Amino acid sequence: MNIKEVFFSYQAEGLYIGSPTLFIRFAGCNLNCYYCDTKYAKKILRRDKVDTETVVKEVLRYIKKYKPEFISLTGGEPLLQKDLSQFVKKIKEKCKIKIYLETNASLVKQFKDVVDLIDVCAVNLKIPDDDLNKKNVLIEAQKIVNLCKKKEKEFFIKIVVCGKKLYKNSTLKKICQFLIKTKPKVLILQPETVGFKKKNKKLFFNLTKIFEFAKKHVLSIHIIPQLHRTVYYIK
Repeated sequence: MNIKEVFFSYQAEGLYIGSPTLFIRFAGCNLNCYYCDTKYAKKILRRDKVDTETVVKEVLRYIKKYKPEFISLTGGEPLLQKDLSQFVKKIKEKCKIKIYLETNASLVKQFKDVVDLIDVCAVNLKIPDDDLNKKNVLIEAQKIVNLCKKKEKEFFIKIVVCGKKLYKNSTLKKICQFLIKTKPKVLILQPETVGFKKKNKKLFFNLTKIFEFAKKHVLSIHIIPQLHRTVYYIK
């Protein structure tokens, strides 16, 4: 497995903010969002390769010590790990703990392999305008949401909203169409941290526009900044 770090902390993003969580940050990502705040996790280095059994032992040690509510599979992009399902199975065989998957929702086939093993899925919807490689993964994200519904898995949509430029109406319509088709119960709008701290007006405009579009189709919308980046911030 390719792992950057394993650590205990408190969930600082999304719906379960504040929950005691054991984070497993995997190395490697298939997208290239310009606002990425974990760029060090994009590249896979030789030292990142760790034996699965070794990681399982370390995770169990953390669980015994800190008694977290969740294990967060994050990255990078966790679904790039070929043996992710086997890893999660081994953890669940040893203890009862909720598995919280953070995913960019672009890898449908890989998601099918783990959907039965997770408890919560944070579907991090990537706005095409914000990917430096201009990838559009909205169709894949829709399929992943549909799989969550089919398997009756808890999920929520999270969108990082940026202020690098004003989103086009065509982009806003794509987001709106996605919400109409997927009908999520919960939407988290997360202001991109650097722009948020600088009080970027474009970010506020984009946030307002998405909120106005979304409120017609989503029952519960929350605007939640990254707690760990706003309580303290190291640039």
